[in-house]
Amino acid sequence: MHCTLVGHRVRVARPCTSGCQANSYYCRPIHFTLSVPLLLLVGHRVRVARVDIPNKKVTNLTVPEGEKISRRESIDGLSYYKWSLVGVQPDMKTISRYYLNEKGDGIKEVKVLEKNHPMMDHPTTGVLVDNEFYYIANSQFEKISEEGVLSPMQQLYEPVILKVKID
Repeated sequence: MHCTLVGHRVRVARPCTSGCQANSYYCRPIHFTLSVPLLLLVGHRVRVARVDIPNKKVTNLTVPEGEKISRRESIDGLSYYKWSLVGVQPDMKTISRYYLNEKGDGIKEVKVLEKNHPMMDHPTTGVLVDNEFYYIANSQFEKISEEGVLSPMQQLYEPVILKVKID
């Protein structure tokens, strides 16, 4: 997939097959964050991409061997923190910190901050407040059928927001 920056959206050379608006050639990223200098980091189903805003160049971040951040292990809830990223891997029930390399074009190290918390049921997006990451622990995403029908109310439960220290 070739992407170019158009305003506040990412234009793709062909329609997306996942995570897109119907009848649209615009990819709806899972989550994105800005860092300095003028660098946009976009978490999407395939990888985490780096968008060099002045040059409008898009490249996928390199990842240490053995680390998985794509497809089933994709990252959601992406936040920028001190030349690193903090993100949620819903299917792996993991919150991790991804340290960027010096150039900002790759991840040099991954530190797991939280894994398999008992309240996790498809954890998802979060927000960084000071040095703590607050995230939705139980989005219950799987409780919505392929047809968009929500499970019966007796099978659902109250949303849970958890926090984890970054430093």
